[in-house]
Amino acid sequence: MIFRSIKNQPSVQLNDIIKYCEEYFVKYDINKIIDILFKQKGMSKDIWGCYPHSGRCIEIYYLPLIIFSNLKGINIEFAFLKVLVHELAHAYHHLGKDKDKRFWDQFPSADLEITEGLAQ
Repeated sequence: MIFRSIKNQPSVQLNDIIKYCEEYFVKYDINKIIDILFKQKGMSKDIWGCYPHSGRCIEIYYLPLIIFSNLKGINIEFAFLKVLVHELAHAYHHLGKDKDKRFWDQFPSADLEITEGLAQ
């Protein structure tokens, strides 16, 4: 795993990120951050990560994942893996063929509920 050392302990980088987040929570109002990040229906698209169709790469946004994981008591590695698998599903849908060997060339313009539903 990217964030693990040989002895299966969190790496220095992950500990630094967690420390930064904890200091951030002390400095700023955590409830306001939660409202902005997680409670705006329809406004929280791509909060965990994204698959930009043009870039053909996957982006994972670690800060919101760390915040949410800490708030909900979820293992951070599980959260990262869940987002990675979801975004990989988008990539496979975008680049893959269907059972009739046709490409889905309309993927970028497909309805958001369809593409997100397939990735889930």
